[in-house]
Amino acid sequence: MDFINYRIVSFVFGIFVLWTLYQWKDHIIDRMISTLLYPIRNEHGGNIQGPKWKFIDGHCLDKFLRGREVSQKWRQYGPVYRIWSGFLPEVVITRPEDVKVFHSDSFTHMKSKSSNGGWLFHELLGNCMGLINGDRWKLVRAHFDHHFIHRAVASISSHVEVAAAGHLQSLETKCAESIEVHAAKDFSRFPFMTTAEYLYGPLTEDEKEELWNLGQESLALMGNVLSGGVYRFRLCQWAKPRSFRRLRRFQTEWRTFNEKIITSRGMSKDQQSPVVEAWKGVENGCVSIDEVKSFISVCFLRRF
Repeated sequence: MDFINYRIVSFVFGIFVLWTLYQWKDHIIDRMISTLLYPIRNEHGGNIQGPKWKFIDGHCLDKFLRGREVSQKWRQYGPVYRIWSGFLPEVVITRPEDVKVFHSDSFTHMKSKSSNGGWLFHELLGNCMGLINGDRWKLVRAHFDHHFIHRAVASISSHVEVAAAGHLQSLETKCAESIEVHAAKDFSRFPFMTTAEYLYGPLTEDEKEELWNLGQESLALMGNVLSGGVYRFRLCQWAKPRSFRRLRRFQTEWRTFNEKIITSRGMSKDQQSPVVEAWKGVENGCVSIDEVKSFISVCFLRRF
């Protein structure tokens, strides 16, 4: 009987300890990562203050989805404070004079891997030009930069104006004195397709529809990124098998679409599109397929 009572007491005590640790998990993890793993000091040698770490994304979702709201609260820690993106610290500067000093040597700065966005974000955009560093950044930029300077963009302005007028006209209804439109539903397709045809050149209606559907699939996957949690980790391959299969299916279809466009346009003697030109860099081994695909994704799949 005494043995049974001892086991029961030990079990209850263990449950109590686990419950207590769970209740204090945010505080315990915050103390561990801020003092042992990533102690960020100010000019006086003290820790830079900031909001406490939150399970399990830190403040990653707050800064993307509620940035304006939460920044007002975070400024209680001063003009320079620390937040958490997952388990990684990020320092926020808010004064113009500090931003000026920070950017005075920006050419020496190294960007964090995938902007600390986690595993799924890296799978979707991790190799885009805005998230790579050093020589890789210079090589990728060299293949696209001349297509996005002022002179190049200005040369297509008349085409964009005509396309915009045509899109507005398509929204008009017969015998109606006014038009009621939904901004996202009625206008999102126009900048999407305008950008796509600048990158790829003229597209057939079937190609436009296929590309639009790929954009919708990309949007759904980006929703998973913004939901955070297990999607920040490679573990989601097993924890979210349906989402993982959806990701791999999208990646395959996205690559197939681009290869099909390259094959059909690459032999043309006309002026070649930015994507076709960049793909030559892939064939020459100068840039990777993932870098080109990620750049294209940033240009218009993230415009929804």
